[in-house]
Amino acid sequence: REMREIAARWGGAVLAIDYVHVPEHVFPDAVVETAAVFEWLGANAGTLGLDPERIGFGGASAGGAVSMGAAIELRHRRPGLLKIGCLLYTVFDDTLDDESMRIFGNGEFFLTRDYCGAIYDSYVPDRAHRDDPRAFAGKLDDFAGLPPLFIAPAEFDPLRDGAVRFA
Repeated sequence: REMREIAARWGGAVLAIDYVHVPEHVFPDAVVETAAVFEWLGANAGTLGLDPERIGFGGASAGGAVSMGAAIELRHRRPGLLKIGCLLYTVFDDTLDDESMRIFGNGEFFLTRDYCGAIYDSYVPDRAHRDDPRAFAGKLDDFAGLPPLFIAPAEFDPLRDGAVRFA
């Protein structure tokens, strides 16, 4: 819903990607699949009546994390394909002990610390991949090749501090 509202104000279109989910698929499956959709869109935008020079990406929560992972996946393979990113209350890291998680991770605002930990374990079960920025963009140390990003963390969100650190 949020992406449709942003696209309507921007004068754009939204392509909602129904990427693969856990538990049947784990990292990097959703990221690779989403990157392939972005590549397809870049090659076919004109036939869809869209401007291939104005392709952005975005998402909220896990969707923001997957789309950001796809942007990282594509930044060197398809430089310039993605022109902007819009990330709303997105998962940027797997930290479970920062201030926002301690304050808001009790379930009052839906997410709990334990639930987040279980999701991270399900999404990236191989701990060797936890430092891959395609899984958790907060691990990124080189922003070269990425488009400008709009990052909107939620004030009362256990994930807030990860987004602030990333920004």
